[in-house]
Amino acid sequence: MRALIIICPSLGIGEIFTAIKLGERLSQDGNEIHFTGTTIIEDFSFIKTSNHTILTMDAKENSILLDQLVNAIKPDLFIFTDYHMYMKNVYMRNVFDLDSLQKFHLPFYIIDTLGNCTFHDEEVSLYEKEVSIKVPCYINGLLRPVPQHDAKLDYASKRTQYFSVFDSKATFEVEEEEKIKQSLGLDMNRETVVLTLGNWVKAVTSETKFKLYLNLIRIVLHYLNSVGIDLEVVILGECNFEYNEFQNLKINKDLVNLSFEEADKLINISSLLITLNRFSNSLCRAVFYHTPCMALVNSNKIEFTNKDITKDIPYLISIYVKKILRLISLENRTIQEYTVFPENNTDIFQSFFDQNPMYSEIVPNYQILDEETIVHKMKEIILLKSDELKIKQKQFMKQAFLLPSPTNILKELNYGVRNTNK
Repeated sequence: MRALIIICPSLGIGEIFTAIKLGERLSQDGNEIHFTGTTIIEDFSFIKTSNHTILTMDAKENSILLDQLVNAIKPDLFIFTDYHMYMKNVYMRNVFDLDSLQKFHLPFYIIDTLGNCTFHDEEVSLYEKEVSIKVPCYINGLLRPVPQHDAKLDYASKRTQYFSVFDSKATFEVEEEEKIKQSLGLDMNRETVVLTLGNWVKAVTSETKFKLYLNLIRIVLHYLNSVGIDLEVVILGECNFEYNEFQNLKINKDLVNLSFEEADKLINISSLLITLNRFSNSLCRAVFYHTPCMALVNSNKIEFTNKDITKDIPYLISIYVKKILRLISLENRTIQEYTVFPENNTDIFQSFFDQNPMYSEIVPNYQILDEETIVHKMKEIILLKSDELKIKQKQFMKQAFLLPSPTNILKELNYGVRNTNK
């Protein structure tokens, strides 16, 4: 089976990682995999040069490139990621015309990372209609990655299948923590905490929203400092800005360009991984490596009716909240749920948590201004090493490994055949 995996011209590393891992799993079964996407995929050295084609920023050129590519490799099917991001950004659609691929009359599948895609004739989105996206009628099936979802063996829709991003037979050479720290130049006398920030945030947000984002990051660093332990905070992602000095923190911005392999080693030996995006791909990698993790989101609407906001917010972070409020509005003293990450609105996405209880339990999210709860949880995880959470993560991955292989899923969707040998 030959598959052409089309990586949406997105800025998100997570979508690329998921697509590549799916390609790896298909390759393990002897399938021939080709990738196409914008120049960002050149950064991933483990994609063989002979097996990827770079798209341009010109829609007409891309149309010609795809025609030539399809005629050359003669794929049996297309896989596209990520339709959610594609529909969110008009610029992406101007660069790449997904509908143009209909003319090849090949089976077409979408990696449905958020689980908000649905069919015209069958409702399969995990969310309310306001955030659901109907895929084109020519789409044959949706592929939902695990661990970003619970492992569902018998989902009601046969056209919606869940697959494990990771292979149960995959081996990760676990080195001693000391060796990994030495190789990455980390402080041997401090606990390591990873803070992952989206590379795409600055590119897709306004200047005001990016300033909000920076203040949220400073609040997270304040929380870590309040834990009272000597920590080295390694920041992965967008970090080309200055941070305040913190008494208990050593902030490491030197590892932003780690390879996936190096980043995986870093996640593996970390005491805690934190993200500001509830659906960050880094959370999935933390689950796989049994590393405690948490998502801090600004999804809850918080209103300040009193002029003295320190009445509602702990004193130490009130300075950041004042900055946030000034950026939003002096009249409407409200932090809206859509301030930075609309995907993290707890009210809208409660149905996701309800339908994915295991994943929600091992990847807890906290309201970013809930200082007391967050600091207590950080301290608990870092000091006690969270053995209970690691056990739950291992149990979760055991369930994930019971899922059919991507090869068998695609064969069944295409031909109605599934091998008994996964």
